Amino acid sequence: MRIFGLFLVFALFCAGLPNMSCNSRQSGNVSNDTVPQKITSVRYDATEHNFGKVQEGEKVSYRFEFTNTGDTELFVKEVKSSCGCTATDHSKEPVAPGKKGFVEVSFDTNGRPGMQERNVLVICNTEPPSKVISFICEVEPKKQQ
Repeated sequence: MRIFGLFLVFALFCAGLPNMSCNSRQSGNVSNDTVPQKITSVRYDATEHNFGKVQEGEKVSYRFEFTNTGDTELFVKEVKSSCGCTATDHSKEPVAPGKKGFVEVSFDTNGRPGMQERNVLVICNTEPPSKVISFICEVEPKKQQ
């Protein structure tokens, strides 16, 4: 009986092998990270922004614009903020050569009085592949009532 149990486990294991190997190579479902993309170049209109003085509790936004200065489409692959208080949006479609794209940052000042500086990392199919854009502001504390 014990040999039969071992045989059954072995048979089930062997039956699953073909499925395991197929799942590791999904044809037709290739991510953009594995497909080589042509490298292009980019020029940002600005890489820093100063919101100046803002009241605590305000939400402020700024749209950083860039131009694809290369000869192939530009893809914004990823945008990473340095803090959970900073939300981002960016061009989702490829940016054609000579055309403009954007990265928008929104900052929630609630609970963050004083001087604030935040960085956002933008990753594209450019050389170099990443660019840091940043903003600063002075958040004036809420008035105590």
